[in-house]
Order: sequence, then structure tokens, then C-alpha cells
Amino acid sequence: MVRVRQLPVDEHFSLRGKTLEEAIRADKEKGLIPFLVSGTLGTTSCCSYDNLEEIGEICQREKLWFHVDGAYAGSAFICEEYRYIMKGLHVGFI
Repeated sequence: MVRVRQLPVDEHFSLRGKTLEEAIRADKEKGLIPFLVSGTLGTTSCCSYDNLEEIGEICQREKLWFHVDGAYAGSAFICEEYRYIMKGLHVGFI
């Protein structure tokens, strides 16, 4: 069975690395095995996006699958001026 939980976000509705690290630590202390982080790149309600750079580094270090939902704003990456937001998705593959 897989347990899913929503993590708190900052004042810009963005998941930050510190929050993720604390959640991973707490889950491991409970004997759980974190394996997936699902982030967002442009929510439909307010177009917020998670801090992909911070999350990507943590996922790489912890060997977690990092899925980023980009259905709303992912197409913005076709424009070079928005590609800075992708920083963190280029950390490599496991």
C-alpha cells in the first residue's frame, strides 16, 4: 500500500526543499520508504510552481522519483526566457 500526503507550501504556494527534507526524515523515522515526489509547474488555480531546483537536488540525493506536472505551464519552456524555472530538472537520472 502506498501512502500519499500533501506537504505544506510557502506564502507563494510553492513546495520548498526544507519542507520536503523534514517530511522525508519524519517518514523514515516511522519506518516508511519515500520513493516519489510529485511537484507542479503551474497549478491551474494560481499558476504557482514548486521550487524545482531545491526539490530536484533532494530527490537526486535521496534517489527518489521526481515527477513534475507541467500540464498548465510546462509549455512555457519553449520560450528560452522561462527556462530558468527548469533549473533542478537537469540533475541527471538515477
